[in-house]
Amino acid sequence: MEPGHKSIELYRRKEMLALDLSDWQMALRTFNEMGWTPERPLDAYATPVAFVKNYEGEAMYRAWNALAAAKGYKSVISASGQMDLSVFYRIVEFVARGAFIVGRSGSYAEANENGDLE
Repeated sequence: MEPGHKSIELYRRKEMLALDLSDWQMALRTFNEMGWTPERPLDAYATPVAFVKNYEGEAMYRAWNALAAAKGYKSVISASGQMDLSVFYRIVEFVARGAFIVGRSGSYAEANENGDLE
């Protein structure tokens, strides 16, 4: 990540994805544009510490799948703004596996050290 950028971590037991906050915010907007209906305001999903329930992560993935199959993913990503597609794919794969926590940088290590992920 570039210096000066805010970073976050999406994590669950034995799995963590470190991201630039702006990439996560872009992914949230893209999922929303694709048909995912968040239960809370979008900003709530980008504010550490946030918990994303299992069915919400799965719904993000379903929204991506439906629109990608119908319209093609490249036009959707470019309409939402600039984002590295490989980063978006990693996010899609992560959220597809269900519930996770959005934390600040270092949260996963702290949770692991405290035994919170066991």
